[in-house]
Amino acid sequence: MLDQLTTPEAVTVLALLMVGADGETKLEELASMLGNPFFKEHVAEKIGHPQNFIKKYNDTKTALGTEKLEDKAVSALKSAFPAFRVKTLALMSIIAGADNDFDQKEKELVARVSTALGVSMDDVGPEIEKMNEALTEAPPAEESKEAPQEPASPEDATETPAEEVAPETAPEESTEAPAEDKPKS
Repeated sequence: MLDQLTTPEAVTVLALLMVGADGETKLEELASMLGNPFFKEHVAEKIGHPQNFIKKYNDTKTALGTEKLEDKAVSALKSAFPAFRVKTLALMSIIAGADNDFDQKEKELVARVSTALGVSMDDVGPEIEKMNEALTEAPPAEESKEAPQEPASPEDATETPAEEVAPETAPEESTEAPAEDKPKS
């Protein structure tokens, strides 16, 4: 269970809440989180393996509930630098739009977090543009030399292949599972 959240853990919690905000866990949204340059640079290596963190996230969410977990993450981010809070909201917005459907529940989550963190969405827009530019300028991953793929595909946008995100480790709202289960080792 996640007790005292670090800043990277708080960002990850809010990102995962965004992935499941519409009641579904979509691979496009999860891939946009894991492939985001801000997430990779400032969060991913500090939280450990994503599957392990997602298990802790699910356990904590079950124990506390979504609202309390969101409050806990927001509280942890209040002491972060203003630019870091802006980048967190940009990450959340990019995740919400990854499936080309920024729905009402996702908008409400962004609005609540923005208000709670004292961040103007006017400041978030330019950061979203910078993050999207960084994604299009990023060199292709070493593993995908055989054929170029679209940057938004889960294989290209993540360091963890989509098949490693097994249904039992995806956020609880998961309604989509990979085509085949990962063999257990």
